[in-house]
Amino acid sequence: MIDNYTDLFIVSLEVDLFPKNSFVTISEVLNTVHQATGFLDEFQHHNDEYLKGRPEDNVFIAATVGLGLHFSPEQFAKLSRSVSGSALVTTINQYMSVENSRAASDRILEFAKSMPLAELYVGDFGLQTSSDGQKWTASKDTFNANYSFKYGGKDPVLAAYNFIDTRHLFYHSNVISGAEREAHYMIDGVLKNDVIKSDMHSTDTHGYTEVVFGITHLLDISFAPRIKNVHRQRIYSLKAKQAYTSKHYPILPRKKIRLERIEPYWDDILRLCVSIKLGEATASQVFKRLNSYSTNNNPLYKAIKEFGRIPKSHYILRYIDDQELRSAVHKQLNKGESGNKLDRALAIGRSEYVQVEKEDQEAIESCKRVIKNAIVCWNYMYLSQKVMNAKSIAEKEALLNKIKLSSPVTWEHILLHGIFDFSKSKLRDSRAFIFELMHDPKILRT
Repeated sequence: MIDNYTDLFIVSLEVDLFPKNSFVTISEVLNTVHQATGFLDEFQHHNDEYLKGRPEDNVFIAATVGLGLHFSPEQFAKLSRSVSGSALVTTINQYMSVENSRAASDRILEFAKSMPLAELYVGDFGLQTSSDGQKWTASKDTFNANYSFKYGGKDPVLAAYNFIDTRHLFYHSNVISGAEREAHYMIDGVLKNDVIKSDMHSTDTHGYTEVVFGITHLLDISFAPRIKNVHRQRIYSLKAKQAYTSKHYPILPRKKIRLERIEPYWDDILRLCVSIKLGEATASQVFKRLNSYSTNNNPLYKAIKEFGRIPKSHYILRYIDDQELRSAVHKQLNKGESGNKLDRALAIGRSEYVQVEKEDQEAIESCKRVIKNAIVCWNYMYLSQKVMNAKSIAEKEALLNKIKLSSPVTWEHILLHGIFDFSKSKLRDSRAFIFELMHDPKILRT
């Protein structure tokens, strides 16, 4: 038995969680996770009336990998073995819809979150979630992209907006214009998902506005963003600054909340929140409409913004005072960053989007999310087996401690690129360039 926490920490550092000298292919990962969850069953034909016969599971795995790794169907068909090109293209066109991919991902989430290891990552703030956008260039003109010299140079840019929880499970994603504010889509992602229920949601500075603070408070969403230069943010109060000066508070409000902006539109604000909660309108649609007025001249927008300054001021004071809250927010956002790195690692077909339609772009992102969740789920199963096979209580405790300190969003032991063949038959000059050069050296000068 290990005597103290220091010894446990030292031992845990010496434990290797994942294999270093053996690898598993991404296709094996998906097939193994399907055997445990049955997620491939969620891919149903869009029109059962003309259904002739469901493709084999290996075709669905190939279609998921091809789309998720940014390959075109024709390109991936040439790279695939034991799968016909026509079957692959047909499966992608008729089965790989956004709805099916999301349902498949949810099936994996249901299984992964039920595993005991998942609870190791749940802390004092409950089930934390976070969202973050990642910019991608679009090689073709599309209504869903916009020009941004900072991220895309001369190419249009779109953003894959991904959601992750504290257990490293990717529970929602969508594709938006690279010029849009991510905050408008944050509420949609928190409310839409039925599998993951957030206790506290975090974003970076791009994911918050005072309007979002107001709406999330009324929708009972615990919103905890990481705000850049938080010490420069204004603190608001219901009374004027002079009312607090004489009491020697170390932090004083900068401005007073203007209740006259809120009160006339309070019923409209509540009605708007009810519409969002019931799904009659999405938060992103509401924000787009409110932001369409020049210089935000809409009185309802101003009322929501004024109200949002109240929970925002309260949160800033908590954030400054509570070190554990700051640490929890930073750790959760770091998990989102690890997910973004996995996104880039998976995009081996091309590092851009060539799809023009928004639905096709989201189909790519949804398949990629299936792969990411499958990797996390496979890692959970591998680590669970390793804990069960521990030879002593000390080894088990060291493993659990290392797992808690580490991330299951790791893929060094997973082959994403396939296997390179260096056999003589594959190294031969298949185009006979050398033969032609030997018989006609003038070809070099042609």
